[in-house]
Amino acid sequence: MDSTIRITRDENGIWHWIYRLPMFRDFSILRTVIKAMEAVYAVMFLFSIVIIYINGSTLSRSRGFILIMLGVGVLILLLSVVCYFGVAAIFGGYYIFVYTMDENALSVTQPVGQANKTKAIGMFAATAGTLNNNPGVTVAGLAAGGSQIAYTKFEDILSLKFDRKGGEIRIHSFMTWYSIYVHPEDFAFVEEFMTNRCTKARVTVL
Repeated sequence: MDSTIRITRDENGIWHWIYRLPMFRDFSILRTVIKAMEAVYAVMFLFSIVIIYINGSTLSRSRGFILIMLGVGVLILLLSVVCYFGVAAIFGGYYIFVYTMDENALSVTQPVGQANKTKAIGMFAATAGTLNNNPGVTVAGLAAGGSQIAYTKFEDILSLKFDRKGGEIRIHSFMTWYSIYVHPEDFAFVEEFMTNRCTKARVTVL
């Protein structure tokens, strides 16, 4: 089954598409999770070091505490990896994203009950080419019935990184980092569309 549903445009001029990320082959979500955990833990670790000095202690006398903190960091990393593969197994190996994009913003939605949605999306993907229905209506319905992961106005995006080979676009706005995924045949269109509208963004091609 195709891992994506190609971009479609509805009667209101809104673009929609679905991407099924193979979690056992593409570890970009895991990479993002680990980076977020590393950032949070680094802040905690540095804060602990500052507290040690404020209390008049030294690193040598606090060696045991520092080793415990490092051990906790390793444990958090291992738990993140285990949880990732656990979620991947529950979702049948695929993480489903539903994307909606207009002239002003991008919305990312997670379908409710991802494991059950996989079969429904697969059936739709197989029949979309032979039916006269508007695929955008189906995708919009999935988005409306899901839970929103992110909503970002193009004017607020500060950085765009385009990984053409991996089909990934990394988005950074204020205190927000996430990636979206696009079918290879639609990537150039989305890249140009977002570049033209994200006027404040620093654009990088990886």
